[in-house]
Amino acid sequence: MISGYDVYRQFSSIRDDVERDRRNISEKILGLQGEVDKLLREQSGLFKKLAAFHVSADVALPATVERALDERKAKVASKKEEVGERTRLIGVSKKQVAIFDEKINALTAEIESEEAAIRERFMADERVKPIYVDLAAASQAHSDMNRALQAANEELAEKRLAFEMDELFVYLHKRKFGTPDYKGGLLPITRMLDRRLANSFNYVVQAADYDFLVARPGMIEDRIAARKPEHEKLQAQYDVLEAEYFDVTKPKRDELETLKEQRQQAIDSGKSHADALATINQFLADAALAEDADLKSIISNFADLLAKPDFQSKMRAMAEQTPSTEDDATVSRIQAIASEVATRDSQIDDEKRNLSSCESKLEGLRRIESEIDHNNWHATGHTFSGVNVGTLADAFLRDMMTDASVIGQLNDAHRDPPRPRPTPSSGDFGGGFGGSSSSSSSGGFGGFDDSSTTSSFGGSSSHTTTGGFGGD
Repeated sequence: MISGYDVYRQFSSIRDDVERDRRNISEKILGLQGEVDKLLREQSGLFKKLAAFHVSADVALPATVERALDERKAKVASKKEEVGERTRLIGVSKKQVAIFDEKINALTAEIESEEAAIRERFMADERVKPIYVDLAAASQAHSDMNRALQAANEELAEKRLAFEMDELFVYLHKRKFGTPDYKGGLLPITRMLDRRLANSFNYVVQAADYDFLVARPGMIEDRIAARKPEHEKLQAQYDVLEAEYFDVTKPKRDELETLKEQRQQAIDSGKSHADALATINQFLADAALAEDADLKSIISNFADLLAKPDFQSKMRAMAEQTPSTEDDATVSRIQAIASEVATRDSQIDDEKRNLSSCESKLEGLRRIESEIDHNNWHATGHTFSGVNVGTLADAFLRDMMTDASVIGQLNDAHRDPPRPRPTPSSGDFGGGFGGSSSSSSSGGFGGFDDSSTTSSFGGSSSHTTTGGFGGD
């Protein structure tokens, strides 16, 4: 006989062992997969190494590889020819820039000379002098006011925070103390306290400074706006007179702008050719070192071709075409890695089957535990007769029994706790030892007549009764 609790505990312990086995198997699979990944990375590098070796060797290559190499060779030749053309175009651009520089300098000098003579006549015009003087004064005033506005805004940003962080100042300022709009409240004492507070830190002077500080930028902006129409009017009058004199040079100035645009186009063209030449030179340098992107792509594609199963048998034959033993060693290592990977893949498959079996066994053990828990067989007093948990578990783990069979045997062997013995009650004694009634009766230990007062075991009465233990 074994207690239900011990059965439950032993099955839980067995499940823990199986879970530990599952973890160990999972770790083993991960370790094997890591080894395979490492081997495949090494093999991939060896395929590229072999491809690069054979590309540079004098051996027969697959048609696709030969075609790609021919295209790269033609590209290298084309780029070499392009170097000369790009160099020539860069020289052309430089010459064009030099020609445009010469024309621009000559035309600029010509325009400046003409405009200098025109400006003398322009400034001598009686219509220009007063407008020029007034416009200069207005422009100076406008510039001065803009500087004053900037200074006022900077001063406001610098000083306003000190006022607005002063709680006493803000309190009085919000109540508009010292102004006709002052809100002093209904009680005279409030006004008196506000007045004393203001006197304590010279509020009236500080408020005047603050209000001026805040209002000053707006005041300057108003003055700028007020003077703007007059300034614009003077500028318009001056522009009309200036155009009257200087429009004669407009065709030459337009020609100058065209020359500058053409010069910039020549500069841009030269830069474009220089950038292209730098790219070509880099390609040719990489090609000379077998480091160009085209060759890397060819080698990568060739390596992918070598890695295909139907090409494995051809690698050894290709290696035998070269006098070097380096590629033979590379092929041997590639084939050895393939064998190692196959071995580990087989081990991984075996371990995955073991893992699947563990998962199945864990599910079965959980169902067994769940059945014991559901039926409360692990509670105090529950037992199992003739059960050997080790034998049952071993049979289940060896697939000789299913979890349902184990549960069935446990169900058959289960024994409920013994029922508690009943305790005597008042009703039991009333019948066994002579109960009383209003009529004459004889109990197990003596009857009494109907007039007597009865008691258990035959009580006494004032009437004559017949013996206490044995009736007539």
